[in-house]
Amino acid sequence: MAFSDQQEQLIQRAVEITNEADNVIMDEYTRFNTIYVGNVAKERVNFEIQLMYPAIAKLLDYDLGRYFDDQYYNFEKTLEYRIWHYENVPDDSPFIGIYEMEHGVYAMEYAQLGMDIRWIKGDYPVAGRPGIKDSDDLKRIGIPDFFTTGHMPRVIESYHALKEDLQGRLPVGIRKFFHGPTQFVCDIYGIEALYMDMLTNQAFVKELFDFYCDFLRAWVNGWEQLHGRPYGMIHMAEDQVDTRCMIRAETYRDQILPYHIKLGEEYGSVHWHSCGEVDNIMEDVRTIPNVHLVEIGPDTDDYEAAKVFQGTDAVFYKCVSPLDILTPKPGAQEKVIENAIKASELVPIKLVLETPDLDAALKMLEKFRQMYN
Repeated sequence: MAFSDQQEQLIQRAVEITNEADNVIMDEYTRFNTIYVGNVAKERVNFEIQLMYPAIAKLLDYDLGRYFDDQYYNFEKTLEYRIWHYENVPDDSPFIGIYEMEHGVYAMEYAQLGMDIRWIKGDYPVAGRPGIKDSDDLKRIGIPDFFTTGHMPRVIESYHALKEDLQGRLPVGIRKFFHGPTQFVCDIYGIEALYMDMLTNQAFVKELFDFYCDFLRAWVNGWEQLHGRPYGMIHMAEDQVDTRCMIRAETYRDQILPYHIKLGEEYGSVHWHSCGEVDNIMEDVRTIPNVHLVEIGPDTDDYEAAKVFQGTDAVFYKCVSPLDILTPKPGAQEKVIENAIKASELVPIKLVLETPDLDAALKMLEKFRQMYN
């Protein structure tokens, strides 16, 4: 499928930017076209605004349902927004030259397990009800083949077509597997079921986590075979790991941490991510081998976490609470900025604002610039 004239113009402009800009990511798979990975300056705090997909669709007046379903349309609108952001938003975001393919965002892996994917008008697609109830279900489903299950045949076909049409002008690839074992099992089994079984049926929890490890391994092997390159950093998004409200720190140490350690040993580079409050397990996270990127959620103290990781080669990013962006209490934004500045004396760190409201984020950016030259 040949590119349209509009798409060719966007490709040309994107190539121009990759040649002229100092802050460009071309070869790092950044986790579904966001900029969590990379671009953490060692000498200063970075401030990056990530406008959410529904807000981008409204800004550029495009069909979000088509964006998630039509790969060439997705490619066009991804480039269009990246160029618009580069030319109009005065934050520290890099221009991402690599196009990372997906189908349905969070749903791609779960479609491989046969889970129902729900397409919501004007919003992100989501996986439907958990599909696993017991050991027999795990055996019945088995480990999905990277190339032949779910949406993957369609995505891989588009990958080859886009790669051929681009002719090396921009790199293209399929985005990486992004959930860690806890988040993954919550999605396929159910969050309440997992938390109950952590107390009453730990043998099955182990089966579920082992299934995750086997699935991830098959995904990585297939991904490497398709792309002809090492997989590199694995992404362990573990937002359900919250040791204040959801699970005890002891439960994390006994049942989840051993798998995080195993993954760090096996893959050699880890992005550890939890938007939950995890102040009381940061010392444990520090024991995971090869943690090179750490996400600090809104309720975790980035300065205290930075003290734990001082002297390592880990870099941090802090996800700012939407409430502190959209409806901040007096002094809340200042506290976030001041804490990040303190943390930056110990580890490289950036602030990431994922938001539906660009104007609100720009106001916080202005405050950041005033406080931090």
